[in-house]
Amino acid sequence: MASSAPYVETVNGPVPVEALGAVLPHEHLQIDLVKEWRGNGAVNNFDLAVGELNAARSAGCRTVVDCTTAQIGRDPRVLKRLSDAAGVHVVMGTGHYREPYIENYRVNALTARDLADEMVAELRDGVRDTGIRPGVIGEVGCEGAVPTAVEERALRAAALAALTTDTTITTHAARHPVGFEQLRLFRQEGVRPGRVIIGHCSTVHDVSYHRELAEAGCFVQFDTVRGLSDFDDGNTADYVLRLAEDGFLNQVLLSQDVCLRSHLTAYGGNGYGFLFTHFLPRLRDRGLTEDDLRTLTVENPARALARGPVDRAGAFAPADDLPNDMENHQ
Repeated sequence: MASSAPYVETVNGPVPVEALGAVLPHEHLQIDLVKEWRGNGAVNNFDLAVGELNAARSAGCRTVVDCTTAQIGRDPRVLKRLSDAAGVHVVMGTGHYREPYIENYRVNALTARDLADEMVAELRDGVRDTGIRPGVIGEVGCEGAVPTAVEERALRAAALAALTTDTTITTHAARHPVGFEQLRLFRQEGVRPGRVIIGHCSTVHDVSYHRELAEAGCFVQFDTVRGLSDFDDGNTADYVLRLAEDGFLNQVLLSQDVCLRSHLTAYGGNGYGFLFTHFLPRLRDRGLTEDDLRTLTVENPARALARGPVDRAGAFAPADDLPNDMENHQ
């Protein structure tokens, strides 16, 4: 593929952005969260995953971004097999996750530059001897309200790798408005906000947080749309509509973050297709148009993930400095 064309790196190689279709930008197809969730945290059945992906494809999904890092079970060969078997594009992640998963993964023994160099090698040459290259950095992030020392080193490493390879960073920023500090660290290293996806914003119930992130120029990702609570899904719909009304629809991303067995349809959850079968119709009923829904599921993810000559400036307010209000959230 000519390097002059915008593309996204998948486990089967580069794909033109226009071929991605509807994207789930934050999911996990195989993951090991047993440390926190015991048996419910082991999502590792290949045949089951194919069936779940087939259902999502039937619902409209064409691309899945798997944000699983090495510390929590990433397996490039399995992801490639899943992509081939289910007929969906899969984008693989790289980087270092969060506490309590990264302290035993040599992160304490290496500098941010060392860690970045390892990521760059994967992004350019593939993971180990597989030749399979990641297409996104993440998910990287924080377990608490502020980054720990080791989390900060991993975040700065992600920024350095992003600058070297023109790759987007996607973060874990759950329950606390820690996306502000993540963005600040990235910007200190020179990463532009349009290259950053702040994740799990639906778990921070503060519309000012969402708006200030959007004003700063990053992507605001509501990625826990799982149908497990109608109350939570209603809140998330409100957050999306609020940003749309404020003129920030082009910076909103939607996903489900399926990461536990109980999230899969085989175990009583709603799987990878719920966003398409239930949540998008909910937004449509609340007044969003078909063009709006396409913006959320097709155009925004493609623009967020693309490498190459993609003009992101038109979608973002100028962000030479972080909004003053951000200081109140530190």
